[in-house]
Amino acid sequence: MSEEYQALRAEILKWQDRRFDLLKISISVVTSLLGLKFIVDKLEVSGSSGRLWPLISSTLLWYLAAANLLTWYAGVSNSILAAYIKVFHEDESKSVHWETRLQKLKAEGHYSHNVNQWIAVLQTVLAIICFAFPYAATSFASPGPLLWGLVAGSWTVFLATIVPVVLLSYPRDDYEMHWRELLQHEKQKS
Repeated sequence: MSEEYQALRAEILKWQDRRFDLLKISISVVTSLLGLKFIVDKLEVSGSSGRLWPLISSTLLWYLAAANLLTWYAGVSNSILAAYIKVFHEDESKSVHWETRLQKLKAEGHYSHNVNQWIAVLQTVLAIICFAFPYAATSFASPGPLLWGLVAGSWTVFLATIVPVVLLSYPRDDYEMHWRELLQHEKQKS
């Protein structure tokens, strides 16, 4: 096995770890900030944060939207690396065929797992919590049209970032085609 192949496999694992780290951090940030908000509310600190729930919810939704985009980027990076491995290592090797075999399993319907879909579901649950808990804690007090607009805008941004995570994170076939074109171009030059 070449050093490049081993380095690429290690890079894929790093990108995968980043996705799970983002999920862990998202869970921690949401639960910590909401927990802090409820502690402050229970202590009845002056300047009640009850009026501020839309700001807290919106901030957390924007954070989750950013985490979604980073998750999407990590998925795309993994696809690019996997396509590179398939074209430059597996096609010319007699012993290395992980990416090729995994692709065949998926094509035959034996492996339908999609990490980004699972992450999107968990991020959506967190987003619902970011909205529902602070709103419920204020006995569903309406914050007024301007702050409702802020919350609605934040939800729109969050939902817009879910789309690439779920639908656009695995452009592997496209990158495989591009890598093959590059390989063919390199062979023609030599």
